[in-house]
Amino acid sequence: MKKNIGLVFVSTLLLASLVGCGKTEDTTSTTIANPWVDSDRAGVLEATGFNLPTQEGATDVAYSYTTEGNLAQVRYTIGQNEWTYRVEMTEALEDISGMYYEWVIDEKETINGHDAQLLAYSDATEDTEFIDDVFAVHVVNWYDESEGATHSLSVAGKDVDGLDIEVIVENMMSDSNSTSEFGVETGLYDRSYLVKDGDKYVYRLNDSDIIEKYDELYADAFQFVIDSYNDVMQYQNQSYDFSKPATVSNLVYSEPKDADVITVGSYFERDYNFDLNNVGYTYVDLDSDGTFELIFGVLTDADADWIPEDYFERAFALVDGKAVHFVEGGSRVLFWLGSDGYIYESGSGGAAYSGTWKYHFDKSELKLSEDGVWGSEGLVGEEFLGCWERPVYVNEPFEDIDEAAKDSKYQITDEEWSKLGEEWNARQVKIDWLRLTDYLEKHSLTGI
Repeated sequence: MKKNIGLVFVSTLLLASLVGCGKTEDTTSTTIANPWVDSDRAGVLEATGFNLPTQEGATDVAYSYTTEGNLAQVRYTIGQNEWTYRVEMTEALEDISGMYYEWVIDEKETINGHDAQLLAYSDATEDTEFIDDVFAVHVVNWYDESEGATHSLSVAGKDVDGLDIEVIVENMMSDSNSTSEFGVETGLYDRSYLVKDGDKYVYRLNDSDIIEKYDELYADAFQFVIDSYNDVMQYQNQSYDFSKPATVSNLVYSEPKDADVITVGSYFERDYNFDLNNVGYTYVDLDSDGTFELIFGVLTDADADWIPEDYFERAFALVDGKAVHFVEGGSRVLFWLGSDGYIYESGSGGAAYSGTWKYHFDKSELKLSEDGVWGSEGLVGEEFLGCWERPVYVNEPFEDIDEAAKDSKYQITDEEWSKLGEEWNARQVKIDWLRLTDYLEKHSLTGI
């Protein structure tokens, strides 16, 4: 049976006052006294195999592991409370919290099918009037039999009794079912949300706290999508006299066959077939700086000749709290995420000029328009593979593809181009999109 530590804690206040306040805390495991190595998330993952997430709102994040690489931890602060998450390979459930208090609660139970231990301590005495002002510690240790590892989440501070640490643990257990083998690496996008699905990787952001937070922060970007759609739809279903010239500004159109109606719109509107139900979005930390960018794509193929579901065509970044539009693609300009952590752009200017650019995102490189709404040059070129009058592979940063393609050291054979193309295409990540219509319904927005 599930128990809320906070509720149980209140009922044990009298016991706490009798036990007294004898307590100690250690920063090593119960069985290991090895020195700790300070690191980052990627370093801990590489040394121990454990990918340690933090909670939304975490500050003062510090990663470390023991020199033998068998115990990993991350410490962080949320508000006035200190949190510690540890993982260690063990044969069975152990208390690996590294904390030694005279526990007023020490109980065993099962959480989501995992053996677990609940621990609680408080400085409360029989004279305590306000529990929220009292220092307390809550710990949940649980054993993951499939990993052969004990996990430990603890929180120490005041006003911890309103925190249902078991719910947090349950969410961590759910997330661990799709834990990524990747961590955070500077210069690449945050691949913590990449999961293996068959022979492909899928980007799947399912953290409701992150989604809710950025849904609010990017409100202007969502409004832009609606405004763009509404503007385009005003031009639909109009009759034209094709014996006379016509001008359509900033729009593309399809030549009619036996009809006298032209379908117009930006490439993105055309790609999602002028149907907001067919638009997906998600958040990706494109430069692993802790702030997520917003990307939009197509949920279902509207054109049987190509498959756009795993590309993004529109993207926004937060600059000084403002949503800045820095990517606008379309049928001939498509962006995608690579399993190697880079961003790719596949583009074509005709049979003789086409290829794929490999980028990393650098927000500091964004050149903003006067109104601060548009940004350019945030995607920094790393490599290029394609046909630029001839097969070329530019395997280092460059500024001008026209000039680089003329350099013989970058020119390759058709066979080399084909082989490299297969390798690059295999890196493309599938995207598990969130539905724009769910956002619109939640925020009471509609198109025309």
